[in-house]
Amino acid sequence: MRNKAWIAAPLLTLLRARNVALVLVDLAYMPHPADLAREHDLVTADFAYARLIGDRKAVEARTKTFEKIVLDQSARLQRWAELLSTLLPRVRETFAYANNHYAGHGPETIRDLARRVHSLE
Repeated sequence: MRNKAWIAAPLLTLLRARNVALVLVDLAYMPHPADLAREHDLVTADFAYARLIGDRKAVEARTKTFEKIVLDQSARLQRWAELLSTLLPRVRETFAYANNHYAGHGPETIRDLARRVHSLE
């Protein structure tokens, strides 16, 4: 969901009734899912799905090669880890994907997130 106005009870109820996960997305123009979780129950399925998309312009201003982290997203990743750790007991699996435009290197971003989540268990 890339329209913050749609993240409300009617959509969440519909997704929950069909066991469809709300995609928790990290985009520059969307509220962080941790902020949304203060107002809504974001668990709508028996699994969680997170997409760390980021800010294409901010990363591409620093690199065109996507071979290493070029944008420090530590604070946001910590918020993600804290949110995901609260969801873990309520879902059977969590799928998290990071675009290279999130911090410069998607695979390393996911490794960092996984380490953070595991440190909270």
